[in-house]
Amino acid sequence: MKSFFDMTKDFHGQKLILDIRFDQAVADKDNDKAASNLLAMANIASRAKNYEKAIKLWQQVQADYAGTSAWGKAVFNEGLTLENNKQYDQAIEVFKKLMAADVNNKEPGQHIMEAYANYHAKAQRQISG
Repeated sequence: MKSFFDMTKDFHGQKLILDIRFDQAVADKDNDKAASNLLAMANIASRAKNYEKAIKLWQQVQADYAGTSAWGKAVFNEGLTLENNKQYDQAIEVFKKLMAADVNNKEPGQHIMEAYANYHAKAQRQISG
């Protein structure tokens, strides 16, 4: 589906799919699963360059699903997106929030060369530039 939307540049179709998947995501009664679903939707919106939607979804994960494994990813992704869009002051505040939080730094990393998520260290690196 992603490759089809990329080829056709069908941003209306992407928005429609995001809206449908969002409704499905929040309907889940399992907090971890619902948070992961919202995180996935935010990441899809970000890849589609719909940064405003992505940030809103990441912020919803942060507000509604504190304590889930998706929370740290949502905060970090929000900070990166703000930084990449040259909103440096807001990005620093988001990374500070992550550094102050009690997140699981030993959560598995995203790929084989990254054993752990290390949210605190990543946030410090992003702030230091």
